[in-house]
Amino acid sequence: MVDKKVPQSQIVSQVINDIQSYMDINKFQMGDNIYLSSLIETINNVGGVLNVVNLRVFNKVGGGKYSVNEISQAYSDSSTREIEISNYTLYGEPTSMFEIKYPSTDISVRVK
Repeated sequence: MVDKKVPQSQIVSQVINDIQSYMDINKFQMGDNIYLSSLIETINNVGGVLNVVNLRVFNKVGGGKYSVNEISQAYSDSSTREIEISNYTLYGEPTSMFEIKYPSTDISVRVK
């Protein structure tokens, strides 16, 4: 949810930039968990954002663009590979690292 007084394009752009910065692989090590409550706090701190209502995370794999490795965490929807979020955490594997491969297309923001 956003403040209607702030241009939506400005909010969306800043949210995408902040997500990209939060998920920068240089800030993590192999096997680190991703704490989504911290990410939600980061998004909520963007000027014009009133509240994050829903956050969904997908495991994009294969197709010649993405890693072939799948997360061991359960999917809430196996056809879309939407990850079941428990305790607002993405659980890392010792030999893997989370990455947003193509931020301009892999991050989607919907405003209300």
